[in-house]
Amino acid sequence: MQAAQQALTAALAEDHAQHRAAATAALARQLALLGLALALLGFTGWFVARRVVRPLRAVVAALRGLTEGRLDTPVPAARGRDEVASLIAATEAFRAMALAARQHERERAALEAANADARAASLKEVAEQITHATAAAVGQVADRVAGLRG
Repeated sequence: MQAAQQALTAALAEDHAQHRAAATAALARQLALLGLALALLGFTGWFVARRVVRPLRAVVAALRGLTEGRLDTPVPAARGRDEVASLIAATEAFRAMALAARQHERERAALEAANADARAASLKEVAEQITHATAAAVGQVADRVAGLRG
């Protein structure tokens, strides 16, 4: 009977060792899969940060500068044909349009200033002509009055 118990104990120990080895192997596989999943998650986070978040931050910074009137604010270069690239291209188009509008405003202001100067010069010339004509007329009247008296 003791031999049977020893045989049973040995069989149970061997069965336990096999189950333990199988459980250890399963745990190692699960840990390897978990490590792979974490590496994939890390790569995905890095990829999203590099391809989406960083360009979006650059566009937001450019838009802030543009809305504050700093039209020399650099707009990042658009890469690819995704939504972020479309947003970057639209931001650059807005910047170019704002620069053109600012230039047109400067040209309009310069034309208005030139017109105001020309108008002032014209009015001054007319005033001088009126002054000269008035002085000549007063001189003629004075001469005639002197001729009548004399």
